[in-house]
Amino acid sequence: NRFERAADQAKNICQEVLYMCTGEYAKHTGSEVYRLLFVDEHNSCRSPMAEIIGASLRQPHFVFASAGLDPRERVDSATAFFMQQKGFDLGRVKPRAVSQVPHLDHYQIIVALAAEARRVFPPSPTKTVCLDWSVRDPSTVHGTAEAINTAYEETFQFLHSNIQDLVEAIQGDA
Repeated sequence: NRFERAADQAKNICQEVLYMCTGEYAKHTGSEVYRLLFVDEHNSCRSPMAEIIGASLRQPHFVFASAGLDPRERVDSATAFFMQQKGFDLGRVKPRAVSQVPHLDHYQIIVALAAEARRVFPPSPTKTVCLDWSVRDPSTVHGTAEAINTAYEETFQFLHSNIQDLVEAIQGDA
């Protein structure tokens, strides 16, 4: 038993070193999971929308998460209401900081939903794909209910379309 445990630990160390050097996962080959992180300023509107849209695609080889540079205490109430009308529940989503994301270096794709969020991109060279999808924050729109709803709808459609296209592109390469 002791030899087996020592061999397993040595194998795990070797796999971690291979990942550090190449960026390729040696663990669980054949069952690759793609990790996508959506980042914006407060993790209270756009990034939770993107996370829940991604999760709704029910793709078993994808993990979607979100974070913010300076997270708010809770998801914006207008955002939660809009998403509820679309059939999505943001009730259990709690905003978090990028620094609270476990194993940030294991995310293959980081999507900045605001220009400021690009600062979380790892320095080059990196195996992480960094995308800038800067999109207007609908929670900052003021005016009539129709104008606010239109802003949310535009952001929702932009995120839904881009996330779906990205997932399809990755599956096509796999």
